[in-house]
Amino acid sequence: MADANILVVDDNDMVRSVAQQMLVALGYEAAVVDSGERALEEFSESRFDLILLDLGMPEMSGTQVYNALRVQAPDRKIVFMTGHSVREVQGMDYAAYLSKPFTLAASRETVEGALAA
Repeated sequence: MADANILVVDDNDMVRSVAQQMLVALGYEAAVVDSGERALEEFSESRFDLILLDLGMPEMSGTQVYNALRVQAPDRKIVFMTGHSVREVQGMDYAAYLSKPFTLAASRETVEGALAA
C-alpha cells in the first residue's frame, strides 16, 4: 500500500522532517503539520489513509486531536508517536504506536501493519 497518503503531526521540527523523509523513502505521500489545530485543518481539507500523531504537544495534546479526529472520521487509522509511555492511550482505538526515536525499519513495519489492519 505504498500509495497511501499519510499525515504526520508533531511539534518537533526534526521529528517531522525525519518522519516525512522516511515515509517518502518508503514510497508514501507524506504531509506534515506542527500542531493539533493544523492537523484538524489539514485533515478536513485532504484525504489521509493514516495519521502519525505525537502524543505530547503544547496547546492541543495528541489525545485531544485523537478525540476530534474520531468525531470526523471514526474509522481512520492512527499511529501514536511518543518518546514516553503509552499508558495515557489505553482504551483508545489506535492502530499502533511508534516509539521515538524511530528507525526506518520500525517505521516501515509500523506503517505497513497499521495500513493493513
